[in-house]
Amino acid sequence: MTIDRESFLKALQDCEPGLAQREIQEQSMSFAFKDGLLHTFNDELACSAPSPLGDAVTGAVPAAKLLDLLQRMPEEDIAVEATGSEFVVSGKKTGTTRLRMEAEVLLPIDSVDQPGKWLKLPDDFCPAVGTVHKCAGSDESIFETVCVNVAPD
Repeated sequence: MTIDRESFLKALQDCEPGLAQREIQEQSMSFAFKDGLLHTFNDELACSAPSPLGDAVTGAVPAAKLLDLLQRMPEEDIAVEATGSEFVVSGKKTGTTRLRMEAEVLLPIDSVDQPGKWLKLPDDFCPAVGTVHKCAGSDESIFETVCVNVAPD
């Protein structure tokens, strides 16, 4: 299938806050494609968005490699194909790159509670959370330093 590279990259970046910095659980550093949605889950934060690939692809692809590849490609349109254990990305100028793909999505995304009502977030929300989460502490014995406060103002 041929898709717009920029819109695919944007969808991935929108779900980037749900990626783990280190492998907390299986596939926590991967983008998971399932049932027409794109998912990330790091055991604390789950992100999902409509997948630009629709429901044509099911599987998990290492996030860092896919993001790096798409950011370096100059093409506007790219071809994407999932074949067994490979996620294949092709561009007219850059050629074909094959990434490892796990066909089965193992992230426990089905166990995440769904809210009854969704609110629209501002366009700069994900980049803002991506910036401030790096400032939060990691010593859970000092609880107030490991939190990110989200407020209307």
